[in-house]
Amino acid sequence: MVDLILPDFITESAEDIHARMIAEAPEKISTIEGDMFWNSTSPSAKEIARAKNIALKKILYSRFPQTANDGDLDYCGEESGVKRNDADYAIQKMLFIGLEGTPIEKGRIVCTEATEENASIEFSILDTVTINSTGEVTVNAKCTIAGTIGNVAIGEVKILAKSLNGISSVSNIEIIQKGVDKEDNESYRQRILEKDRKPITSGNKYHYEMWAKEVDGVGAAKCIPVPGNVKVIITDVNKHAATAELIQKVYDYIDSVRPILAGTLTVVSAVEKAINVIANVQLVKGYNLGTAQKEFGDLLDNYLKEVPFDSANTANNYVSIAKAGNLLFNVTGVIDHADLKINGLTSNISLADEEIAVLGTVNLGVM
Repeated sequence: MVDLILPDFITESAEDIHARMIAEAPEKISTIEGDMFWNSTSPSAKEIARAKNIALKKILYSRFPQTANDGDLDYCGEESGVKRNDADYAIQKMLFIGLEGTPIEKGRIVCTEATEENASIEFSILDTVTINSTGEVTVNAKCTIAGTIGNVAIGEVKILAKSLNGISSVSNIEIIQKGVDKEDNESYRQRILEKDRKPITSGNKYHYEMWAKEVDGVGAAKCIPVPGNVKVIITDVNKHAATAELIQKVYDYIDSVRPILAGTLTVVSAVEKAINVIANVQLVKGYNLGTAQKEFGDLLDNYLKEVPFDSANTANNYVSIAKAGNLLFNVTGVIDHADLKINGLTSNISLADEEIAVLGTVNLGVM
């Protein structure tokens, strides 16, 4: 057995540090307790010891995935073979309307309108196309900045950064691929811990779920293995239905890393199940019902994103009416509530294997 010997600078106490300071005092300086030198160095020794303890605690926290963050968490992930997912670019389909024969070159920039608060968001055309005989043409364009900044609503891209003769209008008409931000610490931490906690073996269902979540843009994954077939169900990072582009990316990646002869692989999107909530509330005098409804909707949306969607937590795959009621009590200004219903029921809402709960409508009335 090897003894672990810690260096002195880690184990020494405030008294040890102070004794060393006293020993290094200049000649002819009184070091008697209560004299000026002793009194001036004692507080410094205590602060030095405290600073060392804080630094040591920070070092220890940086080495465990449960407490590490940012670059330190990246190191923990590398040790477990789990890489943080990078940001990815939004891709949207653009519709150009104009004179037949007008070319739109690859790399041309289209963008949203700028406002006083926000700069315009730019998209770069991915292929050179020409207006056809119908007076229009569609082409995909990629946001010039990676991340969710490119997830603009349909119809918001309507400006050519540089004018082009023969084009009367441009607009974004379809989301091809959603942009995603670099994976946040909490999502990354959960994947690292899952790798260590779940019994992943070559080609079992947990392995397929891990592979799916290694693809940028995937928020959750569930694997349903059946004889001769493996079905993987995915969501996007916001716990919403996945796009066709994301489904294909997950299929291609898993198919490239899974065992040979592992059966037919199917990758599909989770099916969104809208959660519609109604209730009557009693508010503190002066509080606005609309503000309370907005706050409750935000709390409910965050809760729905936390409802488990994986093969290890099927027992908890439901929306709790008790949890919704507790959230309502947490809304600022709400004193009491009654007649709470989710999707018209006063009970929990169960979710099928392929369903994910997403926020639908929230309607609050006054008691």
